[in-house]
Amino acid sequence: MSKYVKEVNECLLKIQQGDQAQFEELYKMTANHLRSTAAMYLSNKDFVDDVLSEAYKKVYTYNESFDYEQDGFNWLCKIVENEARRMNQKYRRESVGLPINHSDEASESNFRAYLEQMEDKNRIESAISKCSEDMQDLYTLRYRCNKTYQEIGELKR
Repeated sequence: MSKYVKEVNECLLKIQQGDQAQFEELYKMTANHLRSTAAMYLSNKDFVDDVLSEAYKKVYTYNESFDYEQDGFNWLCKIVENEARRMNQKYRRESVGLPINHSDEASESNFRAYLEQMEDKNRIESAISKCSEDMQDLYTLRYRCNKTYQEIGELKR
């Protein structure tokens, strides 16, 4: 069990009993440690504060389900770890558009696919920039705005 067990558990219990001031105390006591935990699990360290925000929201929401016989600090760390993993999955899906697998080989494959996708995107952008303004508009409406050709035709009328 961590050295913060007693202090964290007391804060969590007082929060459950309605003492909202203890939430700030819990934050002061744990935020720096949990930032390190988030950074350890995140692929993109820019999301550390987002992960902490979501984690503390979950702590506040699910505090009543916490078992005070357990280690509260480890409970917080696990929430942060789970939020960081969720953020990694969300970020990868948005940037790569591929399903996430947790094996190293699959991650490397996802990364290679991402690089290929970026190279393709750069080649397309370069080619489109050389086209007429009408063709650039068509490309933007069709592939960036996901408009159908019928919708584009109606817009152009």
